[in-house]
Amino acid sequence: MQWLNEIFKPTLKCKRLGHVSETQTRRTYRNARYYAVDLCREERLECKRCGKALEEWYVVDREGFNSVTMPFSVHEELRKNGVVRIQ
Repeated sequence: MQWLNEIFKPTLKCKRLGHVSETQTRRTYRNARYYAVDLCREERLECKRCGKALEEWYVVDREGFNSVTMPFSVHEELRKNGVVRIQ
């Protein structure tokens, strides 16, 4: 019955066999030093079964923009947090 428990709780299978890594990617706007904003592509390893993050997000690619048009709410979030995640 162990296999039945592992279907409903994938973390049990990860404990028994180990995590299966998969690369996750996200895009964000960040405050920039020389540009209006930087468009960043970030990656991290995540377990395919249970979804646990195996490492922290790290910036893979960064591109600067001199001017950006965005809604006021997004601009305020960027000013407060320094990072806005793009859907």
